[in-house]
Amino acid sequence: MRKRVAKRTTSSRTAQLEEKIEDLVSMLRATHDSGPRMNHSYTPLSNTPSQPFTSRLDSLVAAATADPTRSQAQGKASLCATHECITSGLSPSRNTSTLSEADRRPEPTPEEAEAYFAKFRQWLAAMPFMHIPMEMTAAALRREKPFLWTCIMNLTSMSVPQQRILREKIRREVADRLVFEGDRSMDMLQGLVAFLTWATMNAGPGMKPFLILYATLAQSIVFDMGLTRSPAEEQQSTMYFKIWSARPPPPPRVRTMEERRVVLGLWLAISISTSFIGKMETLAWTAHMDDSLSVVERENEYSSDAVLVTMVKIQLVGEEVQKLMRRKINEGNQNPTYIFKPGLVSRLNEIRSQLPDRLANNRHILLLLHCTESLVHSIGLFTEQGIPESVRINSMYSCTKHAKTFYDIFFAIPASEVAGLPFAALTTAEDKAWDKDILKSTADLLSLLDKTIELFYRVDEVYPIRTDDHDGTLFTKGAKILRNLRNSWEPILAPYLREVALPTPQSQGQVVNTAINDMDEAGAHAGLIVDGVADPTAGLDLSDMTWMSDIFGPWDY
Repeated sequence: MRKRVAKRTTSSRTAQLEEKIEDLVSMLRATHDSGPRMNHSYTPLSNTPSQPFTSRLDSLVAAATADPTRSQAQGKASLCATHECITSGLSPSRNTSTLSEADRRPEPTPEEAEAYFAKFRQWLAAMPFMHIPMEMTAAALRREKPFLWTCIMNLTSMSVPQQRILREKIRREVADRLVFEGDRSMDMLQGLVAFLTWATMNAGPGMKPFLILYATLAQSIVFDMGLTRSPAEEQQSTMYFKIWSARPPPPPRVRTMEERRVVLGLWLAISISTSFIGKMETLAWTAHMDDSLSVVERENEYSSDAVLVTMVKIQLVGEEVQKLMRRKINEGNQNPTYIFKPGLVSRLNEIRSQLPDRLANNRHILLLLHCTESLVHSIGLFTEQGIPESVRINSMYSCTKHAKTFYDIFFAIPASEVAGLPFAALTTAEDKAWDKDILKSTADLLSLLDKTIELFYRVDEVYPIRTDDHDGTLFTKGAKILRNLRNSWEPILAPYLREVALPTPQSQGQVVNTAINDMDEAGAHAGLIVDGVADPTAGLDLSDMTWMSDIFGPWDY
């Protein structure tokens, strides 16, 4: 016969549970009191209000001894929240604590919409693919172009939950209007161009891929509307089908300035994104698009037109660079790509010399200009081409010089304006022939990382997007990833961080033309932050490139 086991009473089980909880609370409190306190040196995190630790422990005790009739879902939510706070070792994001039910509304209020619309007007200065009349209001835009309005609200909303709702609404409207209804309108096209240009505002872990999809759909609208071909070409195409219809072909359409701007803006956005995405091709540049570029430049209807024209001209050079960098030099009948560099540099110098005075210090133009020129000088450096040593040293120094100037201008931009910049990519390259002494003497990578980390935290402070994500906003996530990159790169770069006279092309007897215009030297330099405190995010898996690409590059295509 089995031995009977005495049935425990409810009171004994409760007493045993309370005893275990008291032991757990004592251990947790002891660990918290005796453990090292991590003081983050970056202001936005150090100012982050956090919930007192004892209150979280009390909530754990309360949850464990609560009435069993309470809902299971409520208990799970409390336990998960407590677990996240204890295991992360970090205070919740400063912007998370201000989240309210108003931030979960499906769309902004009329007053908020007007404020967001005014913000988007300012953002357009960085990528003026369209002109918004001054008398246009957000309400009027919603009546005239509802899809564009939704995209603008998604990009400029200060609530991450609201951005999430609007993002899903955009995806549904794209499916319904573009795929099912066959809508080919300026409303859809301009909305997609805006969404693609400021793609980083919708980037992050767990988000559905959209960049290649939306870029392809936007191109389909352009093709259906015939924006890449002249009206005469469209007219000729209709003549081929005249036999099938007794109706006369429609007269040639008159191309509007709005159409010319948006097709140029779409090409610019796709060309920049394909420079770091290997999965799609740039929209083919046609003779009619070249004509549209000339017309917009000649008419100069608005001051922003000159900015758009200049940026497209610069990116046309950048597109040529990308084609050369994708070429393989395995075949002996192909010329080495570095021989094309002088011609491309000459084109950029011509663009620079033709800049009107009012655009000479335009940050957005200068950023694209120096980024492109840095790429031009990198042609052939990371291949097996037999580049002469003098040419290689010249290219290395010039490439690094323009990259540093790019960052000087970037760091001079007020933190409040950084959120409205179009997306950019983080590119890394390593070559055994790369002279790291020249690199260090020209641009200190660790210093640039420190300044970028500091800037991201300042952006999060002055552009307080409210979020329900415990990891914070896009900017704090990016800063954490850069901190880990810095920690992993520092041991590799340490041998080159010595304070010695480092060689430059001039010191090695090379004549290098690295003159930078005076207009490029106006950038203010942020101070270097030295953080001796252990990084609380050091446990992140740096080999998980998927999460890193969610921040810096589109991400999950």
